[in-house]
Amino acid sequence: MLLLVSACVCTAADFSVDEALQNYRRFTGRRITFTGLAEVAGSDFYVWDLRDTRHKDLKRMIWVLWDMRLPNYPPGSNIAHYSYLNLRPVRISGTVDTRFHGRWGDIPFGVILDRVEALPGDRERRFLRDIGVFHNSLSKTVEVRLYSRRDSVYCYMTGIPPGEYGDTAIEEGSASVALQPRERKLALRPDTVVARCNISLSGASRRYYDARQHAYYYDITPGKIGLVMPTEAQRWKLLPMVDRN
Repeated sequence: MLLLVSACVCTAADFSVDEALQNYRRFTGRRITFTGLAEVAGSDFYVWDLRDTRHKDLKRMIWVLWDMRLPNYPPGSNIAHYSYLNLRPVRISGTVDTRFHGRWGDIPFGVILDRVEALPGDRERRFLRDIGVFHNSLSKTVEVRLYSRRDSVYCYMTGIPPGEYGDTAIEEGSASVALQPRERKLALRPDTVVARCNISLSGASRRYYDARQHAYYYDITPGKIGLVMPTEAQRWKLLPMVDRN
């Protein structure tokens, strides 16, 4: 009886992420409430302990499973519903489910989301990753590949129509642009690249850096991928960056 009362008292209070990680096996299939720092990227929704200053150890965070039938936010965009919570302190209530371990299977457990609220406090912008925004100024649909310093592909963006853009986290290395397969002429080989550039996050590239959004802006023009200033990128009709504004 004492153990049962003790468990009820624990579930009534908010856990920290670290406390939830220490006790989650006791609450499998039960509802808990905890506070932490959200990290949201598309459908991936994780929560770190508010005192974690590194955000490196995947075994120290909780995976949140949410209803992906919820509408995108803002309406009419392709931005996942909870992106606005990225790197903000949150309170989460949901059911502990130890069958779920994140996209790569290395997170201790998941919580099936019932309720989430943003807590007072600014976005922790120090944890934002630098992104590249690739705008297509060509008259054809393109695909963009990003390569690490070791020349391995770490990102592949397809189907960027004329006048549109794609964005993703970037690292030191390079980028290439090719025409979308249906846009290629018969004379071109399937792997024909129409433009290349180096990706640098320091040195001369730094003058193009948008420090507020942690972003670099690349314009794809005939035969070239070139960095442009943030003021020029404002003409591209970019959607609100709700995960980093």
